[in-house]
Formats: sequence, structure tokens, C-alpha cells
Amino acid sequence: MRDRQTSEETTMQPANLLRERALMIGVLAVCGWLAAAMASPLAQAQAYPAKPVRIVTGYAAGGGADIIARLLAEQLGPKLGQSVIVENRTGAGTNIASQFVARAAPDGYTLLFTSNNHNLNAMIYANPGYDPVKDLIPVIQISEGPSLLAAHAGTPFRSLRDVIEAARARPRAFSYGSSGVGTPVHMAMELLKLAANVDIVHIPYKGAGQSVIDAVGGHIPLVIGSIAAMKQHIDADKLRPLAVSTSKRSFSLPDVPTMVEAGYADVVHLIWLGIVAPAGTPPDIISRLYREFAGALQLPNVRERLDKIGLPAAESASPRDFEAMLRADYATSQKIVNHLKLKAD
Repeated sequence: MRDRQTSEETTMQPANLLRERALMIGVLAVCGWLAAAMASPLAQAQAYPAKPVRIVTGYAAGGGADIIARLLAEQLGPKLGQSVIVENRTGAGTNIASQFVARAAPDGYTLLFTSNNHNLNAMIYANPGYDPVKDLIPVIQISEGPSLLAAHAGTPFRSLRDVIEAARARPRAFSYGSSGVGTPVHMAMELLKLAANVDIVHIPYKGAGQSVIDAVGGHIPLVIGSIAAMKQHIDADKLRPLAVSTSKRSFSLPDVPTMVEAGYADVVHLIWLGIVAPAGTPPDIISRLYREFAGALQLPNVRERLDKIGLPAAESASPRDFEAMLRADYATSQKIVNHLKLKAD
């Protein structure tokens, strides 16, 4: 009896060993798969970028936004070890560029260089073709600057107070020009009108250049635009700067007061530029891009160029900082859009 039991145990041992070995192989395979899955995003981030990176912008070549995008691309290429290409996809109020990037692969190789239109277009277009919150995620805010309200040098307006008092005394007797309906500068002026409870007629132009030219020529008494668009005419004493729409005075025009200083604490509206990426881009790649862009923005030649353009480098500490700014910008823009019942054609 003892011999038969021993024989059965001996027969069962190989089968048990085979089962244990199969179980061990299975466990090791699962562990290997998990390790590979966990390492894959890290490996992807470490290998990034393995090919050229595109910065897509909805603005025309040669304009202020395009100049800044190309300035950054030039600095970023050596840092990333790959070419960084700026691609202009204009049209539909920058919607074409936004749609293109929103639908791109979330791999860090296609980025959007955007501005206030990022939020605004989602409010004023019936079908912009993208959702600024769901389809695109923040990387870094590049720069920010004020809208500048200026008067033709031949007008009696020497301060913002002069304009407000005249507009209250004679509603709709005065007009101002802007680069177009729904542009950041238009939003800033309408925010001021709302805060001051005045009615100044808006004359929209197709671009900043023509609105400034008409103000210089005396065809309109007031114009609102970027500092870059008006600085040469201010220096030539053809336009008189009255106020800027930021909470602090501009480096480019330190003697020009803010609208806040004039008593309108809620009138803070920035022209901003930033980089966003397709939703789903790995966090490690977003972090890498943030670090490289932030490093480029600390270079003296880049900061000097941005200061001269009137859109100084933003002090964005992280992508989350940029996200918070985008939320605040959305709320302000929504307030103005609702008040004006703005809709794009």
C-alpha cells in the first residue's frame, strides 16, 4: 500500500510542476506587459521629438502674431533638437487653424499659436468647428498686452475723462474705430463703454491698419488697437494716447495711465497670445514643451522684441496658470458678447 501511494505521488509531481511553471510564466508575462505599458509614456516623452514640430497659426504672415511665433520657433528648434516650423492657416476668424489642430494627433507635433479668438470664436460663431475646452489643452501663455485707446491729435481729448464726459454730454456724437467686430480691442472698448455707461459709435474695419490710418487722417476721432499698431504715429504726434486696458502701465508707454487709474476697476482686458495642444497630448510632452517655451521667453533678445511690439512676455508659472487665465478671459468675453448680442456672419 505504501509503495502504491509513493508511486502515485511520484506520478503527480511532474504535472504539478508543469502547472506551477505555466502559472509562473503567465505571471511574468502580465508583469512584463504592465511594465511596458507603464514605461511607454515615459519612453515616448524621452524620445520626443523624433521629427519636426509644427506651430500652426490662424494669422497672416508678417503680422505681429506671426512675427512672435517665428521668433519662438527659431529659439525652440535648437532646444528640441528638431526643426520647428510655423504654418499659417488663415481664414474664418482663425477657426480654420483651430479646427486643424483640434483634429490633429495628440502627440506634441502639432501645436496652435492662438489668442483671444480661442475663446471668443466659440461664443460668436454658430459652428466654430472646435471646443476650446474639450478639444485643446493649454501649454503656455506667451505674452500679454493692452488695448490702447488713442485720439486724433487735433481733437480736444487729452485724457480718458475728457472722452467719457463728452460722450455723456452728447450720446452717439462720437465714434471710434477698431480692427473689427469681436476682436480683442473691440471687446476692451465695449467693456469700457459698459463700465462708464456711455454710447460711443463703433466703426469696425477689416484690420488694424486701416482704422489707425483713418484716425491719423482725422476721419474718426478715436481708435483702439495694439500699441504696436499705433506707436509710430504716437511718436510722430499724430495720435494722442489716452489709456491702456491692463491693470499696470505698459513698458512701451509708461506715461500713459490705465483705465483702472481713471476709475474703472473692472476694465482690465488683455490681448494675449499662447500655445495650446490637441486634447490627449501626454502630460510629459506638455511639460517638456512648457519648459522649452518658458526658457525661450527668458532670453533677453526675445523679451526685448516682445516689449517693442507692446506684448511683453507673460509670467506664466505653469500650464495650470494659463488654464486659469483662459477661464477668466472666457468669463469676461462672455459678459461682453451677451451684452452686445454679438454673432459672427
